[in-house]
Amino acid sequence: MNAHQFHSTLRDFLQRVPTLCLATVDDDHNAHAANLNFVADDDLHIYWVSHPDSAHTRHHLARPRVAIAAYVPFEQPNDIRGLQAHGHVAPIDDKDFKEVFRLFREKFPYAIGFEEHIRNEQFYRFTPTWVRWIDNSINFGFKVESEWPMKI
Repeated sequence: MNAHQFHSTLRDFLQRVPTLCLATVDDDHNAHAANLNFVADDDLHIYWVSHPDSAHTRHHLARPRVAIAAYVPFEQPNDIRGLQAHGHVAPIDDKDFKEVFRLFREKFPYAIGFEEHIRNEQFYRFTPTWVRWIDNSINFGFKVESEWPMKI
């Protein structure tokens, strides 16, 4: 899999999968996991909306290096496909809200009725620094991993 195929595979996967698991660490160094709806842009930045007082938000605001995982539900080992990534997270700027909310509405039509509620929360951007793609449909144990952004 060359760099262009890798990027395209990840982009297509992130557009189809609705939920990721965000891993953060609290003040006592305890791991915390939160499942979130998300969207991704063409550069593979990942966005979600959360309340500023949620545990995972408090954690990543204090320690912005996080990990994520997203996968397709599976029943058989050969069906395992998913993404794991490390990176950092930060709130988006107000100027980016319109575009990120547009992506969110396209992927999650329910968001149309929640715009006022979402405006009272915050969108966050995850920027990957390392990614791993696992796809057992290609070959059991198949994976590609790279520092990110990958040179294409």
